[in-house]
Formats: sequence, structure tokens, C-alpha cells
Amino acid sequence: GGGLLDPLFMIYAFAQLLGCILILARAVALVLANVRAARKVHSEALWSVLRSPMSFFDTTPSGRIINRFSSDLQKMDMQLRNQMASLFNSVASM
Repeated sequence: GGGLLDPLFMIYAFAQLLGCILILARAVALVLANVRAARKVHSEALWSVLRSPMSFFDTTPSGRIINRFSSDLQKMDMQLRNQMASLFNSVASM
């Protein structure tokens, strides 16, 4: 009969567990890649602003600078997540 110790059931259960682990690993990898990229972009943008001449700060309102930082990072968060998910799906389907 078929029970919990049936070899086919054990193979099926192992395949399902492996699938869950791979989905979790994919999600973690996407988050880590997104955070790493966001930190890099933010650091480079901040460094560029800090090296700007004083005349830049005289003519540009601080709200505009902050708005630009937040909008750039938001766009990157949204687009990078979608692009990385697409990449993982393409690799997984091969």
C-alpha cells in the first residue's frame, strides 16, 4: 500500500521541499542583490553631490536634491527587482 514511507511519496516530498528551498534562496538572493546595488548607487550619488562646487548648492534647493535621491533609488528598487527576477526565471527555465 501507499503510506508515508512509500518510496514514491518520499521522492515527491523531497522534490517539493527542494523546490521550496530554491524559491527561498532565490528570494534572498534578489533582496541581497537589490540592497547591494542600491547602496552602491546611493554612495556614488552622494559622493558626486558632496564633490559639487558650492555654486551648485547656492542655485539648487535642498528639497530638489533629496527628491532626486529618493526618486532614483525608488526607480532602481522597482526596476532592478523586476530585471533580476526575469534573469533568475530565464536561468531556471534553461
